[in-house]
Amino acid sequence: MNPRDHDSHLQVRLAQPDDIFDIAGLLRDLAGHGLGWAWRPARIEDAIRDAETDVIVATDPGGALHGVGMMSLGEENGHLQLLAVRADCAGQGIGRRLVEWLEACARAAGMARITLEARESNHDGICFYRHLGYAKVGSVMGYYGGQETAIRLRKVLRSEAMA
Repeated sequence: MNPRDHDSHLQVRLAQPDDIFDIAGLLRDLAGHGLGWAWRPARIEDAIRDAETDVIVATDPGGALHGVGMMSLGEENGHLQLLAVRADCAGQGIGRRLVEWLEACARAAGMARITLEARESNHDGICFYRHLGYAKVGSVMGYYGGQETAIRLRKVLRSEAMA
């Protein structure tokens, strides 16, 4: 099967309370490379219920979870808090679809820019975000549990002249 064919059968939608344990399981399985499991069910439930946070999922026609994205929305800035795709689904366009969906929400909400952090050691992730138009704007030492530096990236959605 062509990855694009698989991608076209996925549904991207807002997460629902019924998704909480599937999301928590995915994030537990991908958890932080030694940093622990930060996104437990109660925290995910809080995010889903938060009016200023969009939590979305990518599911197949059978309802199986393939990926999740989460973005908080402020007055002018969106912050991509997390993006996770099942390891066996990598390279199939799921991450791109999740980011594009969240970017569309941010644009509709009038956000000027989106920021995110990625592990300095996550070269593939940083390359992925750069391919989607994100640029490095700084770094934060010890961001990940005091152990690893984060690379801060930003994408401008509208110019200040349009504000």
